[in-house]
Amino acid sequence: MKIRFLAILSILSLLISSGTTVSKADMYADEYFANATVSLSTNKTISVYLVTKKDPDYIQINSCWLEQKTGSTWSSPIITNLPLPTTYSIVGRVYSATANYSSYIGAGTYRIGLEVETNGYTKTIYSNARTYSS
Repeated sequence: MKIRFLAILSILSLLISSGTTVSKADMYADEYFANATVSLSTNKTISVYLVTKKDPDYIQINSCWLEQKTGSTWSSPIITNLPLPTTYSIVGRVYSATANYSSYIGAGTYRIGLEVETNGYTKTIYSNARTYSS
């Protein structure tokens, strides 16, 4: 229990210290998820925060991909199978995770896409866009 608390506290600290911002467009809620957010930070890490409306049998990320913006259009995923976050915590209805994708992101404008799932219900969410010079 103490380890889970420390894991959640660490992830929340990372969200606050990384300069990550979440806009209303980045937060997705529906009949299964009270909140489903993925944020891409200035240091090329993602923070995932999922909250279900009911106690789930499971919460998970099924897939993760990287898209790059060219002009005003998002490309088809340039990397279709990013490694799933390995640093995560599940406490009751809350799933939180982080992952570092700095080795996959170069110069340009990027966003991360995720397929998330709870109790057989899947949805796609996208991070905020970030522009990097290198």
